Amino acid sequence: QGQPFLYAPVVTGSPTIRFALLEAPGGATIDPAIGVVRWNGGAKVGRFTIEAKNDAGSTTQVFVVPTNDVIIADWQIMNSTPMSSGVNLMRYAGGNTLWVGRDSAIVSRSTDAGVTWTDFQLPGTKDLVYGMHAFDRDRCIVGTRGGRLFKTTDGGATWRLVLYRMGGFFGNIHFTDNANGILVGVVERDTSAVFLTTDGGETWTENGTRLNIFNQGLMFASTMHFFDRMNGWIVSMNQETSPPADARIFRTTDGGVVWNSYNTSTRAVSSISFLTNL
Repeated sequence: QGQPFLYAPVVTGSPTIRFALLEAPGGATIDPAIGVVRWNGGAKVGRFTIEAKNDAGSTTQVFVVPTNDVIIADWQIMNSTPMSSGVNLMRYAGGNTLWVGRDSAIVSRSTDAGVTWTDFQLPGTKDLVYGMHAFDRDRCIVGTRGGRLFKTTDGGATWRLVLYRMGGFFGNIHFTDNANGILVGVVERDTSAVFLTTDGGETWTENGTRLNIFNQGLMFASTMHFFDRMNGWIVSMNQETSPPADARIFRTTDGGVVWNSYNTSTRAVSSISFLTNL
């Protein structure tokens, strides 16, 4: 109660759509042009009915917001226009710079905290972008589901292919500093390889380690987490194995040479985070 609530419906259509609140608790407002709803609470339950309407017709959306004992973060909508393809991951690169990896081999960059975006097409592919490390507003490395690794040093204007494995899946990229990085990617059926770089991603060397993930699933993209150059974790997803099995967490203490696996007693793990550096 008393916490700010913000909601933006995703509606597309032509001609121009106008929005209205047909039902809402007291004090709630809606932007008639973009449909953003704002409400500061004041009741245990708020019921909303939003109408989106143009000359071609109208539609409504109904939802309920419970507020009792709920703390809602103060989020701001920076840009209400949906992107033209699916978003798979986002990375913060310092200051107001954000990088986004998308479907159809598109990478987007914002230098004003997400208000405006510039889209870049990776050359020679339509692969999904599933891995990313953003150094700063100019330098970024991305990996694709088709086994391609690209790097830009000019803010996305041009991209160079720095590694390629046919049929691969490069979804986990991590750098401990501007020079030293590790890539774990599927390179063959049921097998992941470990690649290392010491020159900021310009060149990559396979270190000879192969993670046999047969019956242990596909390495889940963007789950690799390193505390330093030696200690890291990564997750496999086992929902698509036959029969489905529990997901595994892999850990290395020597920079990716040896990986030990641990059972999770669940079918999928989508992320890893730690409160302390154990």
